[in-house]
Amino acid sequence: MLTTRPTWSRIGGVLVSVLLATSPLSPTLAYAAASVDKSETVHVQVSPSGDVSEVTVENLLANDAKQEELTDKTSLSDIEPVDDEQSYAPDAGGTIVWKTNGKQVSYKGNSSQEPPVKVNVTYTLDGSRVRPEDLAGKSGHLVMRFDYENTSSSQRTVGGATRTVYTPFMCMTAVMLDGDIFSNVQVENGKVIDDKGGLAVIGYALPKLKESLDINDEDVDLDLPEHIQITADVTDFALDPVYTVITPELFGDLDSSDFDFDLGDMDEGSDSLRDAMSQLIDGSSALGDALHQLASGTDQMGSGIAEFKEKISALPTGIAALSTHLTSLSDGLGTAKEASGQLADGAAGLVDLAAGAQGGVGAASGSVSAARDSVAALKEKVDALDLSAAKGSLDAAATAANDAHDAAEGMLALSEGIEGAATQQQDARSKVDEAIAALETLAADESLTEEQRAALEAAQSSISAAGESIDGITLPGAGELAEREQVLKGSSKTLGAKAAEIDAAAKGLGPVVEGSQAALDRLDEASGALGAADQGLEALKGTASTVSGGISGLSGSLGTAATGASALASQVSVLSSQAPQIVNGVDALKTGIDQLATGLAATANGSDQLTDGLSTFDDEGISKIIDAFKELDDDMGGISDRIDSLRDAANDYDTFDDKADGQTSSVRFIYKTDQIG
Repeated sequence: MLTTRPTWSRIGGVLVSVLLATSPLSPTLAYAAASVDKSETVHVQVSPSGDVSEVTVENLLANDAKQEELTDKTSLSDIEPVDDEQSYAPDAGGTIVWKTNGKQVSYKGNSSQEPPVKVNVTYTLDGSRVRPEDLAGKSGHLVMRFDYENTSSSQRTVGGATRTVYTPFMCMTAVMLDGDIFSNVQVENGKVIDDKGGLAVIGYALPKLKESLDINDEDVDLDLPEHIQITADVTDFALDPVYTVITPELFGDLDSSDFDFDLGDMDEGSDSLRDAMSQLIDGSSALGDALHQLASGTDQMGSGIAEFKEKISALPTGIAALSTHLTSLSDGLGTAKEASGQLADGAAGLVDLAAGAQGGVGAASGSVSAARDSVAALKEKVDALDLSAAKGSLDAAATAANDAHDAAEGMLALSEGIEGAATQQQDARSKVDEAIAALETLAADESLTEEQRAALEAAQSSISAAGESIDGITLPGAGELAEREQVLKGSSKTLGAKAAEIDAAAKGLGPVVEGSQAALDRLDEASGALGAADQGLEALKGTASTVSGGISGLSGSLGTAATGASALASQVSVLSSQAPQIVNGVDALKTGIDQLATGLAATANGSDQLTDGLSTFDDEGISKIIDAFKELDDDMGGISDRIDSLRDAANDYDTFDDKADGQTSSVRFIYKTDQIG
């Protein structure tokens, strides 16, 4: 029982929507059809016995011209616009001016007025009147009666006489009955719709219409009910809210000129009222088709959600694993950031190292350049030495000594040659001096090696000794020639030996010249290599600087990534804790969709039966009214005038709230009783 009532409560809302959406009762359709400026829907909350507890009015102001301001008049309190961007301000004469923003205005408020129709509901259980609050949970035979008291009337001239004409309200009541509670249900002035354990009763009433038409039951067989009565056997009584829709709009298009009671013209005269019911029935049928399609689509959606439920069952495990991996990723990114910081420091150190090395290369390059200049100068000096001249002088001295030796041999025989020998002695001495001078010039070069310098000193010593020997030659007279012969021979031998030593010294300078050239070549190569090294170190500095900057950026990015990964890990951790709730929510969604599909199927079937009920209502109610009108003849007198008065009364009752001068409006009422049990 508890699982069925909520479904029928929803069906009750659907049935009321059917009554509103498929008839002139709809605020939107009423406005569209009549092109009214103001459309009112009055919501009346009543107790189970019909006592009014609250009246709320919803007003809709049309704005086809998209005006920025609309003038309205209302008696409501606690006014609330539906659109928060719209507002109103009081104006003269009790009117208000709405700021519309170029849109239609929808607002609601409370009313202290009494509705024009009072719905009285009485309950009888097993023949005794029972208060509704005492019915909950009771069992027995129940009679539930709805009486509609029409209090809205006006004085009008009908057939030349002043008469009281009541506003022709059509009252339609929808009652939802739980099949587990109600059985053997019957209704007077209505239709019972049975749909697999759920019951709906649709009834109608036309309070005071018979009086307005001045029709007696004895004269005309016309059923114009003013109440609805439901009888049923009940178990553990409970009742959902009951909805009643009341409106005068159904009679607003009546035209007595269509009822001249000429049998040939009567069919045409009833078209207006009959067309209204046809539209109502067609709309109900279209809604039934739509509900069947919706029920079918809901079944398909239920199948899709079932598959989704199967897939999402793995969500908690997957999210837990993702949370673990994200935590590891966050830790790894933190470690990578630390390593990138060390790498950035290393790259910065590499820049400093390259700069230091570049300074060392510059210093080495300077040293090599200086060494190269020294070696080049030494080579120039060595190349400038003309030992051949010294050697030539020594050779000449040796020749002179040989000549002296030869002269000495002839001294004994050629005394006259003594003077020539003296001349040769002088020449030899001169050559020795030239050789000594040349060696002194060479000895002044400080770049000579110790070995080379020792050879030069030995050569100088020998040449000096040779010079001394030459100086020591004394040309004797004829008597001394024989003695001096041996001295000359010794001197010539000494000079020859010294000449050989000088030649050896000259040859010793050859490696110096070659070595200095080789050194010069190596120093040139070293200078080139140091230049290339300097350029390489300069490029290395640029690369290291770029690497250092990139690594610093990488370190920042890794820090951001680590922070993001940590935050994501926290969020996923929260999601991991919520994943089971998500799965449970999908389970609940699946259950709700299944229930919705079941309810929609029942609603669709109920809509089908509602269409049948409306057809019956048309056949037994509206059609009978029209047929009865057609049966009236001229003897009834004034029926056309009464119809016109009903039409005028219906059209005149176009507002419950209020309206501004020149404003057109329409109104309908929706009553809702409190639930019992």
